[in-house]
Amino acid sequence: MLILDGEMYISYDFGENFHTVTKGYLVYSPKSMPRKAFTNADNPILCYAVNFQYALCKNGGENWILEENAPCLPIDRIIPIRNMEALISLFKELNREWQSKKKGYLLKCRIILMEIIQRVLRESIFTFYCPVDIQKIMQTGDRKLIEEGAREMMKLLGTTKGGFIAKDYPQWDAINVEEEWAQWARDIFINEGNLR
Repeated sequence: MLILDGEMYISYDFGENFHTVTKGYLVYSPKSMPRKAFTNADNPILCYAVNFQYALCKNGGENWILEENAPCLPIDRIIPIRNMEALISLFKELNREWQSKKKGYLLKCRIILMEIIQRVLRESIFTFYCPVDIQKIMQTGDRKLIEEGAREMMKLLGTTKGGFIAKDYPQWDAINVEEEWAQWARDIFINEGNLR
């Protein structure tokens, strides 16, 4: 649900804690997740809402397998949206296609919905794919500094929403970094990183 105006209150813990949601937020409520919501009578919400079922298909060798209890999308339940104009445009397009009922409208609606989901995922997930700083840290040859640099990257950039993927520089010798120094960073990533 994309909130265009007004105010609503939603709880995902049986009404224990309510979150205020206003213009500029997207609310995602997975199927069968307990929730309770109501609007402000003096400031009712105006929104776009889509009810969809997310399914995960896996390659099972010769056939594709539809996973029965697909996991929830990897996004927060309440998301502040930075680029409202783009999402509003997609929701309007989805609404037009759905109401037209022209030939192929279901496929077009699915495509637009996938674009909406992709944009929301981009709003929610940031991943850095990089080595330890090659100019300020790696070239020093200081083992303690290199190991602390690797730890700091995991601590500051690593999250459950993506965050950080350690990368090895393709040509350490081209930037005057010894292989042994590069291995110090690798060892921290491998031994202390969360490899799930």
